[in-house]
Amino acid sequence: METLWIEIIATGPTVRVGEASVELIGAGSGGVVEEGEASAPAGVEVGTSSLRAYLAEEGEVEESIRLLAKTLKLIGWSIRALPYRDVGWTEKWKEGIKPVKVSSPDSLVSLTVLTSWQMRAPGEDERIIEIDPGLAFGTGSHPTTKMCLKALLQITAEGGKIPTLLDIGTGSGILAIASKKLGCGRAVGTDIDEDALGAAASNARQNRVRVTFTTKSPIDVRGRFSVVAANILSGTLIELSKEIFAKVKPGGILILSGILREEASGVESVYRALGMKPVRRLRGKGGGGDWSALVMKRCG
Repeated sequence: METLWIEIIATGPTVRVGEASVELIGAGSGGVVEEGEASAPAGVEVGTSSLRAYLAEEGEVEESIRLLAKTLKLIGWSIRALPYRDVGWTEKWKEGIKPVKVSSPDSLVSLTVLTSWQMRAPGEDERIIEIDPGLAFGTGSHPTTKMCLKALLQITAEGGKIPTLLDIGTGSGILAIASKKLGCGRAVGTDIDEDALGAAASNARQNRVRVTFTTKSPIDVRGRFSVVAANILSGTLIELSKEIFAKVKPGGILILSGILREEASGVESVYRALGMKPVRRLRGKGGGGDWSALVMKRCG
């Protein structure tokens, strides 16, 4: 029998796209596809994202959609629900997830993020990271994550291996896992979302690397780190600036991302005042905005 589906098209602020994805998965969708700016529905403004998901037309699906709309409204998102005939959605949604490849001219190695169905043997000087997209906590495709991955490559190109790394707001764990693939000794990832940490731990096991994940605040994590990465919103980077700064070893490197380009100078000035020296600024466009990542070094 042909399966009948309801197509859900959700739109809202890019900064809440992760939360919206989690709600769509929780409502019963087997996966979520984030539309690029070029293919987003007409009328979607810069700074917003569009997600597409599918729910089987069975049981109390109408009630599920009503509750979904109510929940998403709380974070500024709205949905449209349309009838949809099955064209193999359970497989088709995978087509929207592309491999993520990151390299740097100065680095002898590159990073590639793949899903389980894309897995292959690594190429020469290539490090592959396997991430489960069904867990909806990021597959590395967003510019803010790509810039962090590139920064890790640049750090290893300049100074060899990363002795220790703290990943604040780890999500899928991709940065901590990438650091291990690049030879990091001790890697720790923190997040306030326990579901995210469960996804991160699963991804670490899949990649056969050992990472410690915790819901502790950064200041409560033992020790200081040679590299600290924080891919979170600008306001949170400023709010937690003293805690984040305190976790960087003297002479250590700090990677700050999740920053809209027009907010970068303000974030940088806060960390300059604490004793961080700018090393470089990376830029990326997509996911509903123009983004910057700051790479800074702790003085003294």
